Amino acid sequence: MRLILIQVQKTKVDVETAMVALDRLLKANELNFTLLTMLPAVLLLVVLLRQARRLLAKRAHLAFDDVHSTIRAHLRYARKCI
Repeated sequence: MRLILIQVQKTKVDVETAMVALDRLLKANELNFTLLTMLPAVLLLVVLLRQARRLLAKRAHLAFDDVHSTIRAHLRYARKCI
């Protein structure tokens, strides 16, 4: 009975030592875990911003084409009138 109690106490100390080591490891890598959890959100934000920029550039390009064609039409008309 005494040997079993000693063995249980030794196992308890070993588990406690392992938990302390694991706790130190987790605290040392806390920044890494934070960055890894933020990475998908940052990547999603970058993709959304690129898509929005592409969409706005496309709209601006279309608006520029409309203005450009309107100016060309007016200049052609003005040249014919002269």
